[in-house]
Amino acid sequence: MEIGDDNSIGQGGTQIKANRSGAHIEIGSRTRLLNGPELLGGTTVSDGCQVLGSIVVQSTYLGGGADHTAADPDRRGAVLKGSGLARGLTLDRGEVLNGSGEFRQAEVERQRAYHPDAPTEDET
Repeated sequence: MEIGDDNSIGQGGTQIKANRSGAHIEIGSRTRLLNGPELLGGTTVSDGCQVLGSIVVQSTYLGGGADHTAADPDRRGAVLKGSGLARGLTLDRGEVLNGSGEFRQAEVERQRAYHPDAPTEDET
């Protein structure tokens, strides 16, 4: 298990379980893991990413970027939010999956959908 710097982990409880052989978990810097997520083996939460809610995250890759305070949502790290199971997913920088129940790759959106008036990288 590797954990970077300047993270917000645990408001509302967070579980990190590397409880089987080869169950590597990596958490970058400037992440937010809040309101009940459970991270299981084979998961990478890169710099600036967020996992918000009661989500079981297993064998998932969240691509890094700027943290949640960045003006341009397309530059931010990937976000999982909601509740349910996120297994075997890959989200890139600037993407979000707002799920309930079983999270599905096909439902990934751009974070800009939630922040349509935010400036673009060229404007920041």
